[in-house]
Amino acid sequence: MKKVKTHIYFETERWAVRKHAPIRPAKEFIPKSWTQTEVYTKKCPFPLDSEKTVKACPGVGDFMALGYVIPAWCDIEIHPTEDGMATDVRYSDPTYNHAFHPPDQLNPNFIPQYKVRTPIKLDNPWKMYAPDGWSLIYQPMWYFEDRNYDAVPGIIDHDLGALMSPVNIMLKEIKHTSIKLGDPLVQVIPIKREKIVARTGDMRPATVDRHNSIIGLRNLIFSGWKRWQHEKKNYVVEAHDLDLPGDTD
Repeated sequence: MKKVKTHIYFETERWAVRKHAPIRPAKEFIPKSWTQTEVYTKKCPFPLDSEKTVKACPGVGDFMALGYVIPAWCDIEIHPTEDGMATDVRYSDPTYNHAFHPPDQLNPNFIPQYKVRTPIKLDNPWKMYAPDGWSLIYQPMWYFEDRNYDAVPGIIDHDLGALMSPVNIMLKEIKHTSIKLGDPLVQVIPIKREKIVARTGDMRPATVDRHNSIIGLRNLIFSGWKRWQHEKKNYVVEAHDLDLPGDTD
C-alpha cells in the first residue's frame, strides 16, 4: 500500500510529553455534553417520522473532528489579579516560562467577553512545521463551555515561520483557573494554501438541476439521506519515539 506523505510535523524533545500528553486527532476530544446528547427528541419506528436534535447535524459533529488537538503538556495554575490586568502562571514543570501580552495591546472593546485582559502565552514544548504551502488554523475548543479559558484563534504558515509558537489563551472570568495534564487546549486544522476563486451571480439552470438532484436523495431510504450529505474527514497521527531510552537497545 502506498504510504501517505506527512503533512504536519509535531516534535518535542520531552519524552514524558510525547508519552502522556500526545498530539491526537480532534475526533478523540469530543466534549461530554455532545456525547451525552440524544439523537432524537421523538424516536419513531421510521427515522423519517422522528424528531432529531442537533446531534443529527453532520456540520457540527464534523467540525469537532477536524484536524488535531494540542493537549496541556503538564498541570498549569493561573491566578489573575483582582482587576484582571495581570496574571501569575505556575507550571508543574518549572522549566516552562511565564509569558503574556500586556493588556494595553488590546482595545477595551475587543473581545470584551474575556474579563482577564492579559492574553497568556503558554510555553508550548511542541515544535511544528509543514511542507511547502501548508498552514495551521488554530481554533478554540468551541464546545467546551464548562471551563474558564479559550485559545486565541489564528493561523500560522508553518512552512515559513519559526517552529516554536506559544499557545495563547484568555480567561473568561477573573478567578483562579486550573488546567490539568492532557486537557485539550487548542484545535489545529491543516489547510493547503492555494488560490480559491468564488463565483457569484444569477441562479443558473445547472444549479437548479443540482439542487433538485440532491433533494431527490432524501426519500430513497427510510433512514434519510445523511449518508450522502458528508464524507469522513481523515486525520491520522503516526506516533514515534515513545519507548524509553534503552528499551530498544
